Amino acid sequence: MKDYLPSSFPQPGVPPLPGGYPMPGQPTRTSGMAIASLVFGVISLPMIFVCLGLFTGLLGIVFGIIALVAVSKGGGQVKGRGMAWAGILLSVAAFGIYGVFLAYMSKESKPFGSEAYDKFEEVERTLSAEPGSDGSMTEDEKKVAIAFLEDFTTLHALSVEREQDAGKGLEPTELKGEAEVACRITDRCCMILVRVPEYRRHTEDAKKSVSEMAWMVAVSAVESLDPPLDEDVVLVVGLKGMAQYGAIMTGSPTAVAPEKTDNKESRLHEFFQDAAEAP
Repeated sequence: MKDYLPSSFPQPGVPPLPGGYPMPGQPTRTSGMAIASLVFGVISLPMIFVCLGLFTGLLGIVFGIIALVAVSKGGGQVKGRGMAWAGILLSVAAFGIYGVFLAYMSKESKPFGSEAYDKFEEVERTLSAEPGSDGSMTEDEKKVAIAFLEDFTTLHALSVEREQDAGKGLEPTELKGEAEVACRITDRCCMILVRVPEYRRHTEDAKKSVSEMAWMVAVSAVESLDPPLDEDVVLVVGLKGMAQYGAIMTGSPTAVAPEKTDNKESRLHEFFQDAAEAP
């Protein structure tokens, strides 16, 4: 009897194929989810370096799992198991590469050693505290932070208003929150870190204006110290948005303008390196 049955029909004594028998007369097809998983897995590798790879990699894994389920329940009529596994493995590889990349960047962000970086982070943590009540700052550091905060808050609002009067920039009412200031005075520097409200939304002209203003306010704030800073102490002013520094200025505490301005955070870590280890 089995000689008269179509080859696609279950044969007596022949075990079923994985996923069951295909229905007679119906062609097999390739799962669209398997194809999508493979595509997203492939593009995840180059896209991982612009963060989009995390999203595409997740899609590659999800679509791959859905495709594997569809193949297993497709009665032999749905193909694409290999493509689904390839998409899943490529997506997982993208996540692994991203993890290695993060570990490398974390190591690179501490070019002067973890101890120096940890000391710098201690200063940054005081940005969210009131200068007058934060116990991690000395009296002189609180004095500088409070003096800076009072003048900077006023002048920053005026700067935003001036930009708006010129027909660009933020409305003064769009400033959410107040500036936060931290100060640390060592034998190498007087460092003032400022978190600027809505900094990323400032125009380039506004950022330049805020930088110039912040330097002048910092010079004025350190003038109130008694005794004054030593001549070899460097004044450091860092302006930060929510996550990144937009301007880092260094120079003499009595100079009308900074000697150097950039946005390399590693320069801030350098001031907490022990003098004996300095390059």
